[in-house]
Amino acid sequence: MNRIFTRLLALLVVLILVNVEIVYAKECEYFDRGRCIEGLISNETWWTPQPTHTIGKAVWYAPGLMKATADVRGMDLTGFVGGVSLFSPADIGEVVWIKRPGKLWEGPFLVVDASQRGHMLVTVTENKEVVEVDFQTARRWGMVEGDWSGYSITQWMIRNVQVYKGTHPPFEKSIPERYDSFFYRTLFFTERENAMWSPRFIKFANYDEYMDELTAELGLETIISQLIDSESREFRESREIPNRSITPQEAHAYTNASLATMDIVDEITWEIDCEDSNAFTGFMMLGHCVPGVISYDSWMIPYPKHTIGVATFYAPGVMETVMNNRGLNIGRNKGALVTLSCAHIGENAWIRRPGLGWEGPWLIVDCVQPYHFWMNAVGNHLFIEVDYDVWLDWTATTGTQRVEVCMGDARCDGVAVDFWRYWESRVSWMIPNKTMPKN
Repeated sequence: MNRIFTRLLALLVVLILVNVEIVYAKECEYFDRGRCIEGLISNETWWTPQPTHTIGKAVWYAPGLMKATADVRGMDLTGFVGGVSLFSPADIGEVVWIKRPGKLWEGPFLVVDASQRGHMLVTVTENKEVVEVDFQTARRWGMVEGDWSGYSITQWMIRNVQVYKGTHPPFEKSIPERYDSFFYRTLFFTERENAMWSPRFIKFANYDEYMDELTAELGLETIISQLIDSESREFRESREIPNRSITPQEAHAYTNASLATMDIVDEITWEIDCEDSNAFTGFMMLGHCVPGVISYDSWMIPYPKHTIGVATFYAPGVMETVMNNRGLNIGRNKGALVTLSCAHIGENAWIRRPGLGWEGPWLIVDCVQPYHFWMNAVGNHLFIEVDYDVWLDWTATTGTQRVEVCMGDARCDGVAVDFWRYWESRVSWMIPNKTMPKN
């Protein structure tokens, strides 16, 4: 009797296991880090950009990996706090700011990487990640100790980290959205027949192995054409078209062209063309069509006594490098300041933010390149730049860009002059005259 019972029990177990395997095969298209994945997310889901302001967990990349990724993509991290990875390929190239609980906004960071399509679902919905930071940032945050040759892990992740997409952190109150909740609302799976799934691939333990096998069997071009539809491919290619910008050698006519070959004019009489190679009739600079090359005198136009405009900031460490190169030091001044005009280096100024009194004095230590002047002043209404640490403090308190400047001292009353309007009404341009030698 016991022997019969044992055989029946064994048969029942086998039937249960077979049934489970059948159900498992029906429900799991592949495994990713131990989780049964019911299907491959659609291209539309993968290419849906992350919302502007999100919250979730932050994790980190291994030493050197973020920079290597940026290098492979031809992306320069100069001027950024670091590189980060979001999850949709649509976000590569975005500028983001990051805020840990109880800390100030940090940035700018450049998005240089995204999640693999097959990893995105688990990463966002189960791990609840919102950003992956570079190793240097993780070390600065205390998540790791040491360097690439040997490091110890203190924290695998930090919860409730906010990510904001933009050239600056939010100036007004902004409520972050949980990224995993957003992802669920936009989640769609591909049609089974279009994804080329087969039950025999279930034997693989993770998505990477599955893709390796599939790529080897079908060929790289086939898998790309099947998993990346034409719409997303066209979108990706459109982001990779270079925006031709003028080089310093082309635009810096003050040093490479004799005054004898230049005329100075107060008005634009030419047809502006930013697509050709003639900088004197217009050139592209960071998304702006600059009408031409400003004169040396325009570069040196002094600021009025009392001005107002938009402030921005230098990347971490740049202000200190500039002062060292010029042999300047802050001394008893409140901080370092950059004006657009080069007429004020070494002078003092005072600054007033909305609702506060005058702060200073600030030491003016730098100015902009001449081919950046029009873009900053007229294109963006910028007129001063401060150190990165100062900017973090400002955005955490007054949360605004628009400030007033009083040159020399704090004796400024009345209405401030809008600097960009003041400068635009006085700018003059350089154009080649008839004696300009031909190339």
